[in-house]
Amino acid sequence: MGTLQDAFVLRPEIPMNERLATKSLTLKAITKIFDPIELFNPVVITAKILLQDLGKRRLEWDDEVPDDFAHSWRRWCEKVDALEWIHIPRFFGQGLNQGITKATLHVFTDVSRRAMVSLHTSSCKIQDKRIRHVCLWQNVGRPL
Repeated sequence: MGTLQDAFVLRPEIPMNERLATKSLTLKAITKIFDPIELFNPVVITAKILLQDLGKRRLEWDDEVPDDFAHSWRRWCEKVDALEWIHIPRFFGQGLNQGITKATLHVFTDVSRRAMVSLHTSSCKIQDKRIRHVCLWQNVGRPL
């Protein structure tokens, strides 16, 4: 298989033993999601916000969490289970030898009271075909 076909194949998973709702296991589950270019940000940022909410309750790391948080945590785990496999090419130069007629870089940002997000994409037009790639997706939970 050559460089043109090489791709990352990702699907986040939360091990069943980390679905127990304690503050410690919540953080552990969030940090175990392998997401090198942050394509799972919409799901991960939700978990980070849940963890912030849990932090406001002043619980110890191994205390059992309240029922309302446990319900929200289970719903988040279900969303992670529903995610499909994502195939990400490691090489963005497909078709470069065919002559690019137009290349653009797009940056989208959004801010709320809870998080900040930016998405960077590239787009190339080669003959009549448009090729788009997500270059970078970042999120930051707002400080408490």
